[in-house]
Formats: sequence, structure tokens, C-alpha cells
Amino acid sequence: MPQLLTRKDALSALAQLDTHRAKKTAVTSVDKAFPQRSFDSQKRAVDTFVAEARLGAIDRVTSESWDGRRRETKEYSNSTGWVRDACIEAHLLRVRCDLIQFDGSDCNIIEVRPIARVRSRHISAAAVTTWTLNQAGYKVNSYRFAIINTEWNGLDQEPRFILSDVSMAVTTRSNELDDDLTRIAQGLPPPMTESSSTPEKPVQHPSPETDIGTLYRVKKRIVNQLLQNGYTQ
Repeated sequence: MPQLLTRKDALSALAQLDTHRAKKTAVTSVDKAFPQRSFDSQKRAVDTFVAEARLGAIDRVTSESWDGRRRETKEYSNSTGWVRDACIEAHLLRVRCDLIQFDGSDCNIIEVRPIARVRSRHISAAAVTTWTLNQAGYKVNSYRFAIINTEWNGLDQEPRFILSDVSMAVTTRSNELDDDLTRIAQGLPPPMTESSSTPEKPVQHPSPETDIGTLYRVKKRIVNQLLQNGYTQ
């Protein structure tokens, strides 16, 4: 069985596709574009949000293996409450949801983000999750980020996390990435684009009649190397 790709893998592949289309020589590292969160700090963030949000009884996926997590998620999908750490896979992609609420084939997602502001990369990551769930047969009705409440001072009754609804932005981004994610999930090569299929312009060499020593704005070191190699024109 082929190895499943994580959301981080998908984001890395998307970055490489963008690089391929732009014909850049350097690929943006995933760590810079999408920092890998510490598992322990993320767990504490989710614990804090769950304690304050009062979402009611929450089922939690606890299996250590991926197959076990996937089976547990399938069992909990018949409930109407929130499920923590649910695991979904489709094609070659697999994703984990901080909190998801199933309603038949519909679902709502809350992703806990210890950030003060939602950025484009966060929307792209959520779009990968949404696309994977759609491919698995679920319709994501709402996608919300639980982000840091910048007004919290530790003294008032304000919660440390507030909900930010990004459903429309995530759905739009998921639709934009559909072709690319389909290729990534199926292990297909990147599509040929106009920029990638256009042959490079041939290097313009000086005409044979040009004296090497008279080349304009060529460093003396280069001229000497050409002369040593027997080139005079």
C-alpha cells in the first residue's frame, strides 16, 4: 500500500507546483511557509479551548495507529456531538481534525490556532483539509479557527480563544486547488504550463568576427581565460 501524504506533504507539493509554474530556482521551504507546530503545545491549546468553549461531551480518538484512528472516527461519525482528533483519508491524502461535528454526510470543523491573525497559508492548510473531507464523501458546512483573543488579560472573564469563521475563504481556496490536489493525491506529475513548456532562449554568443579582447564589459579575468583556451574571436 502506498504511503499516505499528510497535510504538510500536500502543502509542500503545492509550493513546489507554484515554483514549477514560476520557473523559480529555489523552492520555498515548508518550515518557512507553514511552520510545524509542536504536538505538545498544540495539545495544550486545544485543551484550553475545549475547557472554555463548553462544547458539551466530546468523543476523542485515541488509537495509536492510523488505521485505528480512522476506524474510531468512522464509529464516532454516527454521533451528533463533537469529535476530537478525528482522522480522515481520501486517495493518498490523510488529515486530522482538532474538532469536528458530524451530521450525516455534513460536518462542521473547528481548528485551534494559537495565532492572533489568520493568514493566507492558514486558509490553504484548511483548504487541504476541506478538500480531503469532500473527497471522502463529507460536505464541510462551516470551518472556523479558534484564534488567540488579543483582548484577554488574564483578569476578566474573556476567553483566551475566539472563533473566526473562514468558511467562504476556505471553500473558495479548496475549489482553486482542486486540480492540483487531485494530481498530488493521485501521484501524478505537475501539469505542463505555458511557462514550463516554453523553450529557453538560446544563449547569444558573439559573432566569429568579434575580437575577444574588444568584448564590451567583460571582466579581464574572463578574457584571459578565453585567450588561454585558444579563443581569439
